[in-house]
Amino acid sequence: MRKIDLAIDNVTQQDNSFCFELVRKEHLKLVCCKNHPTVTDSITMEHYLQLGHVAMKLVRNNMRAVEYFAKTTLKARDIRVQVSSPANMMLAVQNSDYIAAIPEGLCHIADSLGLKVIEPPFTMTPIDCHLFSIITATLYFV
Repeated sequence: MRKIDLAIDNVTQQDNSFCFELVRKEHLKLVCCKNHPTVTDSITMEHYLQLGHVAMKLVRNNMRAVEYFAKTTLKARDIRVQVSSPANMMLAVQNSDYIAAIPEGLCHIADSLGLKVIEPPFTMTPIDCHLFSIITATLYFV
């Protein structure tokens, strides 16, 4: 078993045995290859839904990240590839016509991979990134 003292994550439920502190709010951005044949510097909702998508396998409340953080209900997306991390999402779109959503904190990596970064065609709730650690108590007996 591995032991950690603290971590940064976008947790949705807060456990009383942990101390949580909000450290950053991030938005999701869309990425695709720079020479994508149909995506320019912006995208409409209709076009977004027509494209093939790369998505994370992670789900919360039976929803993927885009659907979970979207402020409006989205129609079903055409998910062509499922991966386990945002880094793999960027690699999957690098040489394809697919599109993916990544946290904005990774946009500098998307740029270095030669990906185009654009705003999604819908509003999203920011992702709250928390620093959390286990609360420890020292008991003194008199």
